[in-house]
Amino acid sequence: MRALLFPPLFFFLLALILVSPYAGVLIWGWVAMMNPHQLAGGWISTFPVNSAAVALFVVALFLHREPFIPPANALTILIFVFMIWCMVTTANALSPAISANRADLSFKNMIFCVAVAAATRNRVRCQAMVWVFVLSYGFFSVKGGGFTLSTGGAGEVVGPAKSSIADRNTLAVVMLMTIPLANYLRLTSANRLVRAGLVLLMLLSAVAILGTFSRGGLIGLSFLGAYFWWSSPHKRLATIGILAIAWITWTVMPPRWFDRMSTIETAADTDGSFQGRLDAWHCAFNAASARLTGVGFSGTEDGSVFKTFMPNATVVQEGLAAHSIFFQVLGDHGFIGLALFCAILIAAWRTAGRLSKVAGAENEWIRQFGKAARVALVAYCVASAALSFAYDSSIYCLLGLLSAMTRLASKETETATRPEHGRSVLARRTISAQVRRRPSATIGIARTSRFLPPPSGKG
Repeated sequence: MRALLFPPLFFFLLALILVSPYAGVLIWGWVAMMNPHQLAGGWISTFPVNSAAVALFVVALFLHREPFIPPANALTILIFVFMIWCMVTTANALSPAISANRADLSFKNMIFCVAVAAATRNRVRCQAMVWVFVLSYGFFSVKGGGFTLSTGGAGEVVGPAKSSIADRNTLAVVMLMTIPLANYLRLTSANRLVRAGLVLLMLLSAVAILGTFSRGGLIGLSFLGAYFWWSSPHKRLATIGILAIAWITWTVMPPRWFDRMSTIETAADTDGSFQGRLDAWHCAFNAASARLTGVGFSGTEDGSVFKTFMPNATVVQEGLAAHSIFFQVLGDHGFIGLALFCAILIAAWRTAGRLSKVAGAENEWIRQFGKAARVALVAYCVASAALSFAYDSSIYCLLGLLSAMTRLASKETETATRPEHGRSVLARRTISAQVRRRPSATIGIARTSRFLPPPSGKG
């Protein structure tokens, strides 16, 4: 049934791109993050849906003559420099076939980031992209949370096959990022039913993360719980929510879940998979030390490359993924690549911090987005510290939104403080609000002022 319903829906959405170019960016993000064509199955699962959306988006830009200039800020510049350096390292890759395949998807996600930054020019577009992010990953949250509750944690929650979130650990990361962004939408939505639905989505996301059996997901979820309690003005409600998740964990999750989570402290000594990660990290460090440009995208997954830089591995003797966003970039692109990647994350953190302090009552939504983006960024870094997840569309969507919001915040602040007839727009709005609150007093002043003598002009 899905294979029959999805193609007409997709082609209808493609037609909307010619009406509104930004629909192309939204569809691009939807397909990249949710992989709906893979879920649908049939012939559409092999159709280049994203390529079609991007092609129509470019055509629509020319038809509508819409400006498409990325914001000139530190975050955007660093992303461009990182892209250029990745091109250099790919040209010098030790495993060209493996690197070319990974580079193709990675560069597409980076270009998507630039497209989000360049095309998101107002609040409506920003909200729409956040909704695409939340609903794309929220689908798996609702599905996974319901599955965990209905089966008592008997099975593990995983993502769609042939996608970047097929693994339970990567799926846990994107669901962690979804929770603060869903909370942002809750705070900026006027409809009560929408807000209630977002609260339910956040709770099911937490349950689904537990259902992935991901130890990194549990660590990230603990961080989110502590942050929401600490920052919430309603600590009683936050405490109730945390206790509800704890109660669900205790009553629903099976003994083998507790057995797995109990190995977090002893994983370094007893867990073979963790020992394999240590081998992968050593391999990445050795490769970066030996080559300025690293080994190229996913080069350490090549058995011959892995043995070259890690001949005395304790667990595995074949190629192995880096299992850390930081060691992944280090092995792929060397110390220069790692420095650029860390600089991007730091710039994103600082950008989100500045957004959370934007002045003006009408900019409350910008402040809330800055706070949510900061939490999502930290959740990504914490949960991905032991995962190869450095080039996913989820983090690049967030980076693109942060870059775009910098320009939006500057525009909103400039509009709010622009002088108009000797008085700023913000001041005029404040006075107008006071007039609406006290109309009788203001009218009385206006009437009395007719009988007052004109100012003499002398001090």
